[in-house]
Amino acid sequence: MPALAIDAQPPEGAPQASQRVLNSPPIWHEDVAIGNHYRLLNVITHWTFISGVVICLIGAYFIRLGATGTTKVTLFGQTLESTNVGIAAVFIGAVLIVRNVRRILKVIESASKRRSA
Repeated sequence: MPALAIDAQPPEGAPQASQRVLNSPPIWHEDVAIGNHYRLLNVITHWTFISGVVICLIGAYFIRLGATGTTKVTLFGQTLESTNVGIAAVFIGAVLIVRNVRRILKVIESASKRRSA
């Protein structure tokens, strides 16, 4: 992202200097800073989702092969006992995807509450 020029103007609709509290940063700069800080979170979120999908697909392949073995998995409070390794892999992938989506929705909810306040 390019650096902001010193003479950059706030976007249309942003509060004017007279509307802001003294010594507070301009609101439109806060949006830029938040965008930069969440790049790592964005990468982690995407890779977690991709990993969950890949693990589910590998699990489906193992189910098709008929891979067997007694498996007991406890992940984030969810427990699964199975005799098929593929079912355990699908379970792990599904838990990753569900946890990821729930976390994303929680972040969106808290961001919308901050914006409306």
